[in-house]
Amino acid sequence: GMGQEIKFKPEGAYEVRLAGLSFIEMKERIARYMSERTSMLAGVSHDLRTPLTRMKLELSMMEPDETTQMLHQDINEMENMLTGYLDFARGAGKEKMEEIDLDLFLTSLVEKYKRVGFGVSLHIEQTAKVMARPHELMRAFSNLISNAQNYATKTNVSMGIRDDMIQVTVDDNGPGI
Repeated sequence: GMGQEIKFKPEGAYEVRLAGLSFIEMKERIARYMSERTSMLAGVSHDLRTPLTRMKLELSMMEPDETTQMLHQDINEMENMLTGYLDFARGAGKEKMEEIDLDLFLTSLVEKYKRVGFGVSLHIEQTAKVMARPHELMRAFSNLISNAQNYATKTNVSMGIRDDMIQVTVDDNGPGI
């Protein structure tokens, strides 16, 4: 029903009615599951705001320097993610598409990992701009780099253009899957 509530009353032969009732039960189970998952996501996202607020307050009382500035950026990023989760849970829809300088985006992301001691390098062959959802893109690349860091000692992120397509590679020296 593409999100629309459609009334359905099974009619016809016994087997058809039985299949129809099974379909209705399945639809209700899926709807219940989605509702529970959304409630849990909203609850967790909401609960995480309190410690983030405390961290932000502690940071505001510290002497400003490069480290505290980076921590502020990390906290703001976490708040944006939580807002995105809450918006999703409320059904507010997806993040808006934006034009992103992918080379600057990847440089910033790799710098965050270097800052905390991860062995990650970046090689950019060409600059490129893309239309994307920044927080979702950040989450995707962060997951790839974090997974590489969990199983390897060196990670290389590279970006280039091949056959009119942007190619971003996250390569590591881990054992593989």
